[in-house]
Amino acid sequence: MRGNYDTFNKLSTITTAALANGNLDCEASKIAVGHFAMRTGKWHWNITSTGGTTTVGMVNADGTATSTRGVTTGVTEGFRFDADAGTFDYTTDGAAWTSIATGLTTVPYFTYVSTAASTVASLNAGQRAFAWTGPSGYKALCTQNLPT
Repeated sequence: MRGNYDTFNKLSTITTAALANGNLDCEASKIAVGHFAMRTGKWHWNITSTGGTTTVGMVNADGTATSTRGVTTGVTEGFRFDADAGTFDYTTDGAAWTSIATGLTTVPYFTYVSTAASTVASLNAGQRAFAWTGPSGYKALCTQNLPT
């Protein structure tokens, strides 16, 4: 797929990380937010944590982190957000989805990670193959998938 995929936003006032790997990796004891504003539609992405626990969630436009979840070392988890319904879920196997939050209506939302010491969190918004097939009806965080 062509287009621009979500990466961590080095220019965000919330981001404290020295980003690496094309702004896909947030390094030790830092915070990073994505640049892709999820206003409407259904979106999905993966986060992989190496070295320690990573807190994953979303932030709204005023920078308030919400709906967070810890991802443990060596695990890739999938996340999906339905901006129209206000639901945010995760999976560790691509099949069983567990709710993180409902009623998320203060759009737009952005991807968010906070890493522990000696930890790297890697974002995959569709730039490379996902750990498993994405959920039906959900799209990768890519400009090609934005409504016209």
